[in-house]
Amino acid sequence: MYVWNLLSNTINSTFSGLTMPVTNTQPYTALMIGATGCANIKIRNIGTRVAPMSMGSVNNTGLIYTVGTGCTDWKIQRVYVETTRTGIMTGDNSCTRFTEENVFGDYADAVDVMAILNMQRKGMGGTGALTAQV
Repeated sequence: MYVWNLLSNTINSTFSGLTMPVTNTQPYTALMIGATGCANIKIRNIGTRVAPMSMGSVNNTGLIYTVGTGCTDWKIQRVYVETTRTGIMTGDNSCTRFTEENVFGDYADAVDVMAILNMQRKGMGGTGALTAQV
């Protein structure tokens, strides 16, 4: 289950702002999934550094976003969440040109699989995977 489920080849879309109106009504898997070939996607302005958005206390959301194959040119900005179940993101090594700026997840258990090519992370908060990324 996702808040935003992008179909194959979705392009030129911006998703700005999100709140969960009722406690523990968050999606289980991720806030967003991008299927094959999604390009020029922006996710921004979720939570704040002082008041991160809770990903739930029961059946927490796993990730902020996950992407399929061949996704390009994504920008994730000013996303602050807490109590994620698994991490900030996961992606395929056929994806390229992702930028994350000021994205913070849960430090305790937020392990990302960062196989995306040409990924830039600026002002991040979370825990990276301890396995080699090829």
